[in-house]
Amino acid sequence: MKKKLLLLTALLIFSCSSDSEGNDDNLNGGNNYFFEIIFGGETHRVEGNSISIIEQVGSSCFLNRAQASYFNGTLDITCRIEDITCDTYISGQYLHVGLIIDNPQLGNNQGRIVFRDTPFLQDYENLNNINLSSNQFYVENNPMNVSEASQNGLLNLITDINITDLGTSPSSFNVYDGATVKGSYNGVLYYNDTSNFNNTELVVPVPISISFEAFRID
Repeated sequence: MKKKLLLLTALLIFSCSSDSEGNDDNLNGGNNYFFEIIFGGETHRVEGNSISIIEQVGSSCFLNRAQASYFNGTLDITCRIEDITCDTYISGQYLHVGLIIDNPQLGNNQGRIVFRDTPFLQDYENLNNINLSSNQFYVENNPMNVSEASQNGLLNLITDINITDLGTSPSSFNVYDGATVKGSYNGVLYYNDTSNFNNTELVVPVPISISFEAFRID
């Protein structure tokens, strides 16, 4: 009889423990987001979840995130580190990078990359005599002249943006409960040397690797 009671008690404890753990996982990990950008000799990473981002509304930590939005058939992925004191900050420097994808689909996509101005980016630009944040010309993977890149439709184009999940829309504005957009990009971009004003050769390499799970905001 004692053995039966002990077995029943153990089963009840295990059942309660499993239910509790399941609820915690659902609460804290149901809509996780992250990005990791390897750029400028450093790994820049942010990660969090939909609950933490809602709690941070109105603070600079709210901007530490990976988000995705659709507009007129274009997918815009934004990865940003705004505050390195936040719990969502893992590593790296202040950074703001965007991927713009026309007519996104699962698998390989083409698009554009956008660098927003930050102190870290300014230092990188000065060190390498390039301009990334002012819509300067670039070409992907192979150095070439601006004219050649333009004639072949390669100017300011990136390829092989791999999308593995297009995500789903949130249930309402500022809720962030839709499935995340998942994907990655890895390439080498070539810019012109700004130390030569008339230089139209895109030859300065800028390697970058991006992986992300970005929550949908629309």
